[in-house]
Amino acid sequence: MISQPAPPLAQTPVARCEFFLLMLKSHERASGYKALSAIEQADPPKVTIEFEMRNKAHAPSRSTGSCEFDRDRRHITFFTLEGLRSQIVQ
Repeated sequence: MISQPAPPLAQTPVARCEFFLLMLKSHERASGYKALSAIEQADPPKVTIEFEMRNKAHAPSRSTGSCEFDRDRRHITFFTLEGLRSQIVQ
């Protein structure tokens, strides 16, 4: 009997937030992003991630982004990136 595969990590709030923020930053060419740390808070549901950006033309720099989830942690309702907070309307 074949066992069921483990659920993908992308289903965790930290992984979902990291993927979402990296997608927003993907428009910046010649930059590589790496997540350095992630903090998950329970009330309100929020994930904060610190990134390191590497670019051939500049020294590595750090930035922080966060995602706020609805109560059941299914949907991202707000995100903050580069100090700007935005709401996601569904």
